[in-house]
Amino acid sequence: MQDQKLMDYFKFDESDLQANRMGQFTEKQKKRLAKEVKWDQAGSMFGGGCLILVSLCVFVVVAAIVSTAWKTDLVFSIFMGIGMGIIFPLSFFIWGLRVLRSAFSKSSNIQFQLARTEGPLYVFQQEHHTSDTHGNRMGYSVYKGQVGSLAFELDSSLREIMKQGDIYAVYSSKGTESEVMSIELISSAEDGASPVLSKDKSARIDMAMDILKAKGNLNPKILEQLEKAKEELQRQAKKNEP
Repeated sequence: MQDQKLMDYFKFDESDLQANRMGQFTEKQKKRLAKEVKWDQAGSMFGGGCLILVSLCVFVVVAAIVSTAWKTDLVFSIFMGIGMGIIFPLSFFIWGLRVLRSAFSKSSNIQFQLARTEGPLYVFQQEHHTSDTHGNRMGYSVYKGQVGSLAFELDSSLREIMKQGDIYAVYSSKGTESEVMSIELISSAEDGASPVLSKDKSARIDMAMDILKAKGNLNPKILEQLEKAKEELQRQAKKNEP
């Protein structure tokens, strides 16, 4: 039940989780990330275009004002021309070009990198404040969960099943805005390390090793890490056996 709620909220399935355990994305996850990059790129292109348009409009308006004012007020025309006619529009124009350049670089440098973070879950409440059209301040709270350095929002349904101190493994995309691709419970804070759960994780490690061996791309360092993780899980299972 808990696994299904996690899958529904974070939008992944068992095949996604299995691939993420082996440090890989599924094609479905790659398409999802590529789509989000395109939306981000479209927003950046729109913002950059608006900045350039504003700079050109300001330049045209100021040029029209200076062309008629310089005969009667030369000093005003000079300061107006330099400040509002050159410096201001030029800074906005350069800013817009940088935003556009950043947007195009995102589309040409899409990289799919997966990060794994494991640790206890820390649940906290984050306060946000805003103001309405009349200037009245309003506040609202957002609950978030954090595993290691990775934080993500928790709705009411997840707060019922994800408890403070539970050990989770979170698989996320690397980047400035990391996104949770899949997540799994390692052990419960209330029950400790379950021997059944530990044995199940050990079996999953065996399966991952078999798949990598079949593909012929099992790195010796990865093999060593998997073996150590398997041994640790087996020790936990024996320790917690009645």
